[in-house]
Amino acid sequence: IKEAAAGDFVFNSDVMRAAHQRMYDHVGELNAQLVRSNGPWVMGEAYTLADIIWSVSLYRMQWLGMGAAWSGKFPKIEAYVTQAFQRPAFRAGVIEWPASYGPSRHVPDFAGIGPTFKFFYQLYKRG
Repeated sequence: IKEAAAGDFVFNSDVMRAAHQRMYDHVGELNAQLVRSNGPWVMGEAYTLADIIWSVSLYRMQWLGMGAAWSGKFPKIEAYVTQAFQRPAFRAGVIEWPASYGPSRHVPDFAGIGPTFKFFYQLYKRG
């Protein structure tokens, strides 16, 4: 049922356009919050659960090739992404987690033959 619903969603251009617009709206809301907070994070100087959720969401968007939602449009989000993706816990728990993400030409950590080989090797090791 879930797969059928996703298929209807993906192949309906009006629904997809509306979903993309909601995504762009949410990214704009994040930018507004970062401006209001006057800090590097959603709540200012403190890195909170909101930042964890946004970091993972933005990383997934970038991995899917949707970084254009903020790239060149929202310098605050560009700085936010740079800082968030370099946090040691984020790198360990998301970027470097074994076989968590497959190859993506949109993310340097997962582009090219080396990361592709590493991904499939880790899948093989998991059995």
